[in-house]
Amino acid sequence: MLEKILHDLFENNNATRKILLKNKLNNFHLEEDGSMNDYLNQIQGVLNQLASIGVIVGDSELITQILSTHPNSWEVLTVGLMYKTTL
Repeated sequence: MLEKILHDLFENNNATRKILLKNKLNNFHLEEDGSMNDYLNQIQGVLNQLASIGVIVGDSELITQILSTHPNSWEVLTVGLMYKTTL
């Protein structure tokens, strides 16, 4: 019985993995003295893992994520980019 419960719980591993990876993506933050390159590489790594289980993150969602997780010192740049009609 316990074996069946565990099997059923972990059978849909992709759903669990999707939730964990989406949470990981949403919890990334660029530190004030952090490297933008390292930050973007970390995000790309999670995007690759999501893609491997069939989850594609849209450009709009990705841009929103990046613009909302920057250091406070980037606020002026972020506001300017958010209100720009074309990038």
